[in-house]
Amino acid sequence: PGASAATSSPLSVFARRVRPRESVAVPPIPEEDAPTSYATLEVLALVAKVDAEAFDACVETSNGLELTRSPVAETGLIWSDRQNRLAWLPNGMVGGMIFKGPHETVSRPGMTMRVRATGAYRVYVAIEAEYNKQTALARNGSGLPDWLLKNGWEAETQNPPAWGDSNSTLKMLSLRCAEGRDLEFPLFPPSSSASEAPLLMMVVVANIPLGSERIGDELRRAFKTWDVQDKLGGLHIEDLKTLLTALCPNLGAAGLKSVLEQ
Repeated sequence: PGASAATSSPLSVFARRVRPRESVAVPPIPEEDAPTSYATLEVLALVAKVDAEAFDACVETSNGLELTRSPVAETGLIWSDRQNRLAWLPNGMVGGMIFKGPHETVSRPGMTMRVRATGAYRVYVAIEAEYNKQTALARNGSGLPDWLLKNGWEAETQNPPAWGDSNSTLKMLSLRCAEGRDLEFPLFPPSSSASEAPLLMMVVVANIPLGSERIGDELRRAFKTWDVQDKLGGLHIEDLKTLLTALCPNLGAAGLKSVLEQ
């Protein structure tokens, strides 16, 4: 708390952390708590401190739809037009942001999705790969998962989340993007000869520098790509420490130790 120079009276200081693009309003004062004279109520200052390390992301489609976002949470809503909720979250999605569009999209040639973020990130997509009923076909955008795999995306080994339909089997893929990279990918395979196809997909964007565990996971992914057959061994601990110090200067001693212990 501070003090007013004019009256030397103590000041009450309140603070709240605000997410990117979140609107904030001062709550009304209940009548029973209001002062006898409103002339004695004075707001002296409002200060906004920018969090330079805050992470934000935006996902939009080529037809002008910007997907709404919210933190990934168990039992959280998945789509903007359905009440289906997440269950059995994979570790990679925890701490990320889910971007909510329609439950089912009719994808057509030329349709794309664009992802932008303020830092390095990994984007996860979970697309319906199978539907366990003979009368229904998988809503996979005319083979979009296979196209993504052929164009740099990774197939996740962890189980995809459940969403309330036991007949639906999702396939989860991901792609790491460096800071400053805008990612644009098709929602309809350019190689497909179809004119349109249904697409059921969920999108999650995760901040890579969120914590030591996620950084450690990214390092393991990188080494696996480099040493596909797991025969070359790894890096000496001191070499890894030097590499982390150069690449992640803000990790700190405690964070560095946590990554190395993994």
